[in-house]
Amino acid sequence: MFDLRLRTLLGVQRLQDVTWDDLQALLNNENAAEGPDIDYKAGPEPYKTGTEGAGEFVKDVLALANTSGGVLVLGVAEDRATSVPAAFVPVPLLDRVRKRYRECLAQRAAPYVECLIHFVPNAPGSNEGVMLVAVPPSASAPHAVTGFKDPYDGNLRYPWRNDNTTSFMTHAQVKNAIMAAMATSTARREVLLQAERDVLDSGVGGPIHVVTLVPDMPGSFTVNKASVEAFSASPRDFTWHPRHVLGHTAVGPRRLIATDAPSGGHHVAHLHTDGSGAWRSRATLITCINDAYTFSQAPIPCWDSQNLVEAALDKTTYLVRHATDTAGAAGTATLQISLNSAAPMQLGWWDEAAGAPFPFSAAACSEASGSASLLLDTAREGASDLVAAVAAALADLYQNFGVAEPEELTLDGKVNISRWRSRGREATERWAQAAGVELTVAQDRNGQ
Repeated sequence: MFDLRLRTLLGVQRLQDVTWDDLQALLNNENAAEGPDIDYKAGPEPYKTGTEGAGEFVKDVLALANTSGGVLVLGVAEDRATSVPAAFVPVPLLDRVRKRYRECLAQRAAPYVECLIHFVPNAPGSNEGVMLVAVPPSASAPHAVTGFKDPYDGNLRYPWRNDNTTSFMTHAQVKNAIMAAMATSTARREVLLQAERDVLDSGVGGPIHVVTLVPDMPGSFTVNKASVEAFSASPRDFTWHPRHVLGHTAVGPRRLIATDAPSGGHHVAHLHTDGSGAWRSRATLITCINDAYTFSQAPIPCWDSQNLVEAALDKTTYLVRHATDTAGAAGTATLQISLNSAAPMQLGWWDEAAGAPFPFSAAACSEASGSASLLLDTAREGASDLVAAVAAALADLYQNFGVAEPEELTLDGKVNISRWRSRGREATERWAQAAGVELTVAQDRNGQ
């Protein structure tokens, strides 16, 4: 999401690392001239309060999203003749301003666009400086401003960046943009399905758990000797899997392959050059007692809910890092979690109070999948956003079994630690505290 040109100019890879000293590199720098990917606005009030100012802000954000993504730089004035940034004219860096901008997007952007807003104060403790609004390229384009001048007039206007100016699309441009978005969506869906098929065809059999991640706007990296060596030497920092679980590296067509054994084993990950990836593993089952009252019926194998959650969190974290750090992908991505077994099985959980495992789903499935969208940049830097995406994908998956959502996570990005059995609870607590994920204690399916 953080624009490549701006990263190069500032010498900083992450938006949240930009400092006031870094921004000095922009002034009077011809390479930093305003263009399709950078839009400068001088302070102290680049957008007035009220409906018209809200429409202007949303227009500028959506113009970047409808083109190729970029950064709205608030607090910098450019030379009108050359479009080169000439001076700092600071803007107020206040949470209420950030909130107002986000509300403007929620109310006036159709469809909504995710963006990151970063404050760069001009001195320690100052509430003035430069505000960076990083906008990802969007697979949901074209985005429209609803009621540019009046939010109630019902008109839709589609902005875009025409070099260093913002214009509105013509009818023909809107039509072409919609057709391009539909083609992109179809193509990326096929990429996701093919990535899942490829990884399912490798490794050992048995009940399978697969996590697949496909950026909506592809990234890129080259498979060569240097990238293979760098990948082989990169740390495998997993929370619920052993570090050696993907310790063997191989090369495939336009991808790197990581496995837990030289010839493929229980864990196989395919990491593609466009930033997409899939990691399959043999799922851990739990042998459940089918009758919670008499214990009279024969035990049955079930999908272990806690193991599914643990595996999904580790795998998604790994695939997000590949997409962002290795392939340089940004913006939104589709996350899919799938299960595959020879015979239908229910979801099961360990009831520590009863000291026994029980099935809890109404239905049994041999094949099921669930998907959700996530923003790569926030999922990479903010674990709670990643947890929320995993929870949403698992909820979509669990609904195939007649269960609304997993109880180990919440849809707003928290860990319901009361639903984790003692095995794995301590590791989960350590991870959540280190990652800044809130722990909560919520009622279980029995209201307890």
